[in-house]
Formats: sequence, C-alpha cells, structure tokens
Amino acid sequence: MKITALQQNGTWESQYGLMYRMEVTLDDGTTGEVSAKKQDAWKVGDDVEVESKATNNYGTRLKLRRPEFNKGGSGAFGGVKNEETQRRIDASWAVGQSLAILGPICAQKDSAPPTMGETKKLALQILELRNELVKSLTDGNS
Repeated sequence: MKITALQQNGTWESQYGLMYRMEVTLDDGTTGEVSAKKQDAWKVGDDVEVESKATNNYGTRLKLRRPEFNKGGSGAFGGVKNEETQRRIDASWAVGQSLAILGPICAQKDSAPPTMGETKKLALQILELRNELVKSLTDGNS
C-alpha cells in the first residue's frame, strides 16, 4: 500500500519522549492516526504495510511498517538482512548448540576437549536437522 495523504496532527509526550501524530490515508481508502518519533517518519508516496488497526473513542489508530522490515529482523527494531548475514547468524547459533552439547561431555573426568573438527561436524548436523524441521513445519508435513 502507499500513503496517498498525510496531515500533521500535533504532538504528545509518551514514556519514550515526544511523539508526532499524523493522520494518514492509504491507497486502499484506509484512514487513521499514526504516531512516530520523527516528524518526517512518513511521507506521501511511502510504501507501507498495516501492522495493526484499532478503533477507539478517539478514532482509528494505525501501526505502519515499511515492507522491507518484514523480510527478517536485525536487532530490536527489525531491518533487512542479507543472505551472508543470515548464514553467519545460523552458523554462530549451530556452533553454540554444538558447544553446549560437547561442553558437559568434556567436563567428565579424563575427557579430552573436543577438536575443532568434532565441533564443526556436530554444528553442521545440528544446522541440517534444524533446517529439515523448519522445512517440514512450513510445508505442513509434521
């Protein structure tokens, strides 16, 4: 959807600081109020997705987001991740899981620490298992 009209509608003080109110109209005819920390957070012509819509005594409140934020979060506020970043996150998670499994084994008396090769092999197995499970769940094959 696109913002087709926008009217500044004052400010208010929230627990997060000064917020700017805007009355927006979207190209599907939806109209409502949006709050933002920056006065120029939204502009006519911006592509948006409606995250939520709530009507109360004061009118319709909209929560908008930019479509690119729906492609996978990065940090607390979302964002676009590229494939390399996702690959690194997955690898880091798998190595952490591998070490969590191998750590208690190594803590046993007379046990040698795991080699890098053993850790890598287990991490790859964990990642492969996770990917198979995710695929089966998203395909509806449980």
